[in-house]
Amino acid sequence: LRAHTEARLDAPTTAGSSVSRCELREVGFDGDDLAWNPLAGEHVMSGTTIITSLPPVKPDVVIAQIFHEGLTADVAAIRTQLVSGTIRLRFRFNGVSVTSPQLSASYAVGTEFSWRLRVVNGVVEVYWAFGSALPGSPQITTASIPAGVCYFKAGLYNQSNVAAGDAGTAIGASELRALSVVHAGPTAPPPEFDTFLPFFI
Repeated sequence: LRAHTEARLDAPTTAGSSVSRCELREVGFDGDDLAWNPLAGEHVMSGTTIITSLPPVKPDVVIAQIFHEGLTADVAAIRTQLVSGTIRLRFRFNGVSVTSPQLSASYAVGTEFSWRLRVVNGVVEVYWAFGSALPGSPQITTASIPAGVCYFKAGLYNQSNVAAGDAGTAIGASELRALSVVHAGPTAPPPEFDTFLPFFI
C-alpha cells in the first residue's frame, strides 16, 4: 500500500468533529466496520509515514490512531504538536501527550519515519524509528485501555480549522506506505476481513 492522504481545512467534517480528515479506517471487504476488544488478544498496526504539509498556524495532525467507541475519541494517537514554536512528533494517550520520550523533539516536514502501535491485553506499546528498522522493544508502554470496542485508523487527521486561525485553503497532507494490520487471539476479526478500505472526508 502507498497512499497520499490530504485534507483542506475547509473540507466537510464528519459528525461530531470540527476538523477535516483523510484517513483509512479498519473495515471488512463487504464494507462493514471492524472492531475488537482491546483487553483480549494482540492487535498491531504498523506503517511508514512522511508528513508533506502542515497548516501554518496550528500544525497539528494525527497520522495513526486507535479509536475507542465507548470514549468516542482516540485512546492512542501519533501526532504532531506545536510547542513553543517547535513542531514535535508525539504519542497521545487518553487525550494527554507523552512529553518524554517523544518520537521527535523537532520534526521537519518531509522526514520519513516508521511506527507501530501494538495492543496486548489492554496495554499499548509504541515503537518508532527514523531511517532504520523498528526496535525490538517498545519505547513507550501505557496503562491499560478502558474496556470497550476499538479499531485502527491511519492517514491524515487535521487538528486545526479556520477558528484556530488557519486559512481554509491550508492543507494537511502525508504519504503512507507499508501499512500492516495483524490481529491474533480470541477477539481477532476473521483473517479474510483483516484489511483497510478508504474512509475519508
